[in-house]
Amino acid sequence: MDQEPVLADYVLRGGEFNEMGKWQPNGVGLGYWFIVEWLNIHGHFGIFIPDKEKYVNEYGSINTKEHLRY
Repeated sequence: MDQEPVLADYVLRGGEFNEMGKWQPNGVGLGYWFIVEWLNIHGHFGIFIPDKEKYVNEYGSINTKEHLRY
């Protein structure tokens, strides 16, 4: 993230569930924060997300919390 902070932020931010319930990128970003967090919780990967709370708080929703089981 230090070398490409703008690109890394775009990859992490955003994302949403579509009408079929599938996670997808949106106009804000690719939404990888959700994918990585899901892998960390359900797959026990331990992948580091810089500023994780920022992404969870700003782009999280009732749907994401339900899928992540916060």
